[in-house]
Amino acid sequence: LNSVNLASCGNLTDAAVVALAGHCPGLNSVNLASCGNLTDAAVVALAEHCPGLTSVDLDNRENLTDAALDDIAKHCPGLTSVNLWDCGIWTNAAVVALAGHCPGFTSVILLGCGELTDAAV
Repeated sequence: LNSVNLASCGNLTDAAVVALAGHCPGLNSVNLASCGNLTDAAVVALAEHCPGLTSVDLDNRENLTDAALDDIAKHCPGLTSVNLWDCGIWTNAAVVALAGHCPGFTSVILLGCGELTDAAV
């Protein structure tokens, strides 16, 4: 398995994503948009077990913290596409970490990230 789209799976839990990451280290694309129950634990597991991720969609993920993005940045330097649309909690530090560790970006969506300032751009 190299791609999984779990968007809008509102009852999905961290445990399921942790298991997925542990059993599918070859994942390169993950869509977790609008999966309301997920926390940093799910994203950290993906980052640590799936270092070949090139595309991550965390659209509408209000309960994640900068720590989740920092882990993705550190463990998945081959990221080329990230969607953080409507994730109002990300700070400049998280976006700067992504840019610093993942130089090959071709698509970054930050629409609706109200905490960001000029420093993130």
